[in-house]
Amino acid sequence: EADDSLLLDYFRSFFAEHRAALGMLGMAEAFTSQSFVAQKIRDQVTRMARQFVPAENLAELGSVLDRLVSEGRTFTADLMGEDVYSRQDANAYTAQVLQLIDAVSGRPKANVSVKPSGLEPNIDSICVDGVRMSAAKERYRIMLRKAIKKHVFLYLDLEDFKMQRFYHRLLRDIWMEPEFRLVQSVGLVLQAEYANADALCTEILEFARDRGTPFTIRLVEGAYHDLEILWALQNGWIVPVSREQGISDVRYERLTRLILENSEVVYGAFATHNPRSALHALLLKQDLKVLDDRFEIQMLYGMGDALGSALIDQAKELGVPKLNLRIYTGYGRIIDSLRYLMRRMQESTAA
Repeated sequence: EADDSLLLDYFRSFFAEHRAALGMLGMAEAFTSQSFVAQKIRDQVTRMARQFVPAENLAELGSVLDRLVSEGRTFTADLMGEDVYSRQDANAYTAQVLQLIDAVSGRPKANVSVKPSGLEPNIDSICVDGVRMSAAKERYRIMLRKAIKKHVFLYLDLEDFKMQRFYHRLLRDIWMEPEFRLVQSVGLVLQAEYANADALCTEILEFARDRGTPFTIRLVEGAYHDLEILWALQNGWIVPVSREQGISDVRYERLTRLILENSEVVYGAFATHNPRSALHALLLKQDLKVLDDRFEIQMLYGMGDALGSALIDQAKELGVPKLNLRIYTGYGRIIDSLRYLMRRMQESTAA
């Protein structure tokens, strides 16, 4: 009953300025019971959450991934709730990632995404050397070894700007080690919303040439646009992202060309729900005669289904019989997915 009361109090505070919603809540409580109304709210939240995070555990995830494969899609699987606050948390996250790799292996083009914030607590761009970097590297090596053994592709995502230096230092150091230098089944993330994305892409391409073994760049619009602005203003930093969406869109297409023009050293994965950006990437891929296995489009689970189907049809007309459309599929408890879910709901509302 205490949990029911807390949930309803939170609901009232969230909708404090929406009298219609509060009125409906009051009537529901008057004619039923507090526990009944609270359970209905839980059911609705769960139903909405599962639109974007379709599985809570590995068994449920396996069923979702099998369905995607049967529909001609590929996937990248991601464990929600990756933030860690102690070394024990980081070790537990590593163990869960290893279980995830085991669970998805054997499926076509199996792919897993992991977050640097799960590798070591309290990391940022200041931690480019020292104990925390060493610990994060060792956990990432453990994940890589398992992924290589199981023939699973492994992405390391970039979450926010303050982690950028740490992220690229870790990847460059590990990927140049003799054990991993010849591995192609790895990928990094480049966010087009960052003002330094053009310069960073040039640096990544130079690194790819030095390494001598191709890897994949996942080009994304951006993940934490509003939060990046808020963090910068609160701390007196220069805002690292473009405040106007149009600027990011133009940069995204410019970076798309740069990546595809260098398909001999990097492979391109273009994560977008912008129809123009997706079609631009597909047309440019054909114009530059990029090989099919060096190109893919990525979308989020629960978003862009119609656009994805349209792109597959368009690709066939352009001479690409089987476009690799990869679906980013998160799994985990709803409480661990809240930050991700809030971004998805904001994007759905904006769309």
